[in-house]
Amino acid sequence: MGKRTKSREAQRFAAEQIISARLRACSKAKKHPPFIGSFCEFDPCYRAKVEAYRAFALRAPEQWSCVLRKRSPELRFMELVRFTFARYPAAHHLENCWIRDTPDGCAEQPDFRRWYIVAAQGGSLYKHAAHAYMSKLETHHFLTAPQIVDCPQRAFWYAFARAQVDDTKVAFRIARSKLIEFSPQSPFWKDVARYFAHNQVSTPEMNDLIDFFQAAYQEDDSFSLTGRTLPALRRRMEEWHRALRERKIVFGGAWAGLSLPNVEYAKD
Repeated sequence: MGKRTKSREAQRFAAEQIISARLRACSKAKKHPPFIGSFCEFDPCYRAKVEAYRAFALRAPEQWSCVLRKRSPELRFMELVRFTFARYPAAHHLENCWIRDTPDGCAEQPDFRRWYIVAAQGGSLYKHAAHAYMSKLETHHFLTAPQIVDCPQRAFWYAFARAQVDDTKVAFRIARSKLIEFSPQSPFWKDVARYFAHNQVSTPEMNDLIDFFQAAYQEDDSFSLTGRTLPALRRRMEEWHRALRERKIVFGGAWAGLSLPNVEYAKD
């Protein structure tokens, strides 16, 4: 066998060994977290959430035994929560508050886990908690928000808008906006949600207008949307944008260009 043939065979053998090693690595079984079958097997952070509300429990969490076939700790924890606290199904976004903490950027919010317990045990959420935030109709839409509304902070703004219009898509678009950054107890921002329900714009434009509304409201707390048309607000927003750009240029935030004198050209 010639040297070239031996070299090619060696290269082919090395390539086959690399491929075989990769296949063996891919075929190894992935490590999964162990099945959680009882309350004491949950991570302490999960157990602490349940312990904080033990006074409202319908059943002792120690009596829970998992019947799920899925391994996910989050799904098993939610089954534990339902077993411990619930008589009836509750809104998906209220269930999520047991898994998630308050999203970054959200304004101060109520105790949504307590809200879940009230709703899941068949109590009147409006009477016991939501009356400080919403009307009865808005509370109804808060509790019946579709699954795509995945957190109660957004469900507030969905409910404020949905109480104004029958279109769930419009309400969901408002729920996805920057309104989540503001307190749902603020009459001004609730009026903003209701305004967008009747004056529909895209989410990017909505967020631009929200920035303008925030600046206008901070400058003058009597600023209101009452009687204002969408075209008029757009014009005011553009004026505000121009003022911001000019301020940026004055303070050196952007190149102001060159100052050139006016020139007149004579026609030959």
